[in-house]
Amino acid sequence: MISRGVVAAALSKGTDPFSVAALRSFMRTLSFFGDPMDMAIRKLLMEVELPKETQQIDRFLQAFANRYHECNPGIYSTPDQAYFIAFSLLILHTDVFNKNNKHKMQKTDYLKNTRGEGIFDDILECFYDNICYTPFIHVEDDLDVNSERHGPGSIKTKRKLAIPAPVADPAKRAAKEPLDPYTLIIDGNLDVLRPNLKATIPLEDQYNYMGSAQSLNLKDLQKTFFRTGVLQIVSARSRPDAFMSDNPLENTDDAPGIVDIKITKVGLLWRKEAKKRKTRSPWQEWGAILTGAQLYFFRNTGWVKNLMHQYDSHIKAGHDGIPITFKPPLEEFKPDALMSTKGAVALLDTSYKKHKNAFIYVRQGGFGRSSSSR
Repeated sequence: MISRGVVAAALSKGTDPFSVAALRSFMRTLSFFGDPMDMAIRKLLMEVELPKETQQIDRFLQAFANRYHECNPGIYSTPDQAYFIAFSLLILHTDVFNKNNKHKMQKTDYLKNTRGEGIFDDILECFYDNICYTPFIHVEDDLDVNSERHGPGSIKTKRKLAIPAPVADPAKRAAKEPLDPYTLIIDGNLDVLRPNLKATIPLEDQYNYMGSAQSLNLKDLQKTFFRTGVLQIVSARSRPDAFMSDNPLENTDDAPGIVDIKITKVGLLWRKEAKKRKTRSPWQEWGAILTGAQLYFFRNTGWVKNLMHQYDSHIKAGHDGIPITFKPPLEEFKPDALMSTKGAVALLDTSYKKHKNAFIYVRQGGFGRSSSSR
């Protein structure tokens, strides 16, 4: 009986139980199941125009957030979180498409203003791009968004929505060109925006904590870490009597002390450097020494191979189970790179086929890929 342009204002005018129930009933006529928040707002504002008064806008947007959360309870933790994101998108749209606004909100500004609500920056960046690409459009009364067209009216947009489409059908064509969001909404074809889950997230667990072993033998594993080698480093300050003198560095040539570093494993690793230029191979061979606290890398693979040869000779001589002391003692110990083993785990990556025994070294703040040579 009334124009769509005043529906939202009429339903949001009061806070009495009847007005609240009427607004809730109206929202439940709209379907937002599986819709991204930015597309849901476009669907809403195709149907109605926002009220002019601030309090009415707030009531109407809260009712929308309640309905959106009702349709998608797993996307946002609460209706208030959905309301916050919806409100931020409206503010962004107003800021971007206000001709009188000379200082448009930048993406970094939007992320800064919206961050803290538990939404990943990648999603917020997508919202920013999609909202800024084309303005909201309101459909006149000759078009019923939720069912069928009722007249010659049509929607025309000069710009398209910059959303990457999945490769799989029916979006192969759309993957090569921008998408018109309002055509998708009217045709009920928003599913083409949804990425292929298998292409985005590996559903099968490709990592294995067992490594290359067939079974996990805890006794052998314990022996591996306790049957350590010893790397000796010459240090004048390590002499027992070095601190008994006022000048601990005097007579440093007499009876130099030795510092022992327990070595769990020594060997060669091929380490993948993600930041290497494409013209060079990202895989580089390193000498590696694993201790109880660090994984050390050395560019001098010849020195590490010498340690490996000493260990092999030690085992062949029947000294398995007795820690080996590597010779000669080092004047200095300067690894070229290191990674802490605290809170870290190495997982065999069965999906990586270019190198044998490739594993991901996962630690706080990132990960690295390595391949065991020996």
